[in-house]
Amino acid sequence: MLADVPGVSVETLRVQFEPPELVIEGDRPADDGHSVRYARAFHLDDRIDPEGITAELKHGVLRLKLAKSKASQARHIQVKATA
Repeated sequence: MLADVPGVSVETLRVQFEPPELVIEGDRPADDGHSVRYARAFHLDDRIDPEGITAELKHGVLRLKLAKSKASQARHIQVKATA
């Protein structure tokens, strides 16, 4: 997941996940010397593992990696032959 957050520094950027919402907030400087608040909220699937979320800010782009919980991942089930 990518989010454009131009002018927002890593010091003012906050990412919080309270299932089922992921909230991104930050402040960026305005031309008049004040700051402008940036905020977005996303409703996520309940299969997201909160411990598996990572975030990286580079050149005004926030990259979030969202991991599925182990319980929701597909798994192979072996079929046994019986006589």
